[in-house]
Amino acid sequence: MDAALAKVDRTTKHIAELSELLSKKRPFRYIFETDEKAGRCSTYAERDEAVISELTTISYDIVQNLRTALDYAYWEIVSPFASNERERKNVQFPFSEAAARLEEAVKNRLAHRVSDAFFKAVLTLAPHGEPGGNELLYFVHDLAAKDRHRFPAPVGEYKTLSSDLLRKQIPSFPRGIINGSFGNNRRDVAWGIKPLPFLPDGIVFKREIDVPVEVVFAVGPAKDLREMVRTLNAMADEVQKTIEIIRAA
Repeated sequence: MDAALAKVDRTTKHIAELSELLSKKRPFRYIFETDEKAGRCSTYAERDEAVISELTTISYDIVQNLRTALDYAYWEIVSPFASNERERKNVQFPFSEAAARLEEAVKNRLAHRVSDAFFKAVLTLAPHGEPGGNELLYFVHDLAAKDRHRFPAPVGEYKTLSSDLLRKQIPSFPRGIINGSFGNNRRDVAWGIKPLPFLPDGIVFKREIDVPVEVVFAVGPAKDLREMVRTLNAMADEVQKTIEIIRAA
């Protein structure tokens, strides 16, 4: 089990690295832009693609380490019960998308040959993707199955964004916007101001607005938005608990 636990330990270091990166750099910001010559102000979200790419790479490594940890631990227990090389190559921690096919999936990974207690322990972990399954454990499987280019990049969730919050920092922000929502726009809100035609072309002033942004990514079949660091920590805890359960069984 040392190799499996070393992989879990490695993920905790990666998660700490992720948290440190987020404390120093902001992948998502909210911007107030003023174009005095054109006579226009606007607000919009802005992404730092370099930081997002770095976050995605670290998150991908975390998930791959967690999946490998499960397979290492499972292989240590089950591989001695494989009868040939083909079966040994097929030994990895079992998952099933459907709850009804979980028992078949666990048997295909030879858990029943170890002991009844071990077989039941793996079934009780419920590593399937339907309601009632071990959601965090299945997230590990679901995310690890994606290659690096399809791994979900984090997105910014502006939960606390409101016209009242913006107006406190931007006195000219328009009044009367109630329960508005925007998506995939270059600008969320734009409004006119008195133009200053004597200014040179291309003079645009930008200022970051203090808007709390939660860094999340989409996980699971329903593509639920989950806070990234908290979810990865919970997944690591669940993998460690799973390793302890199958070792005890």
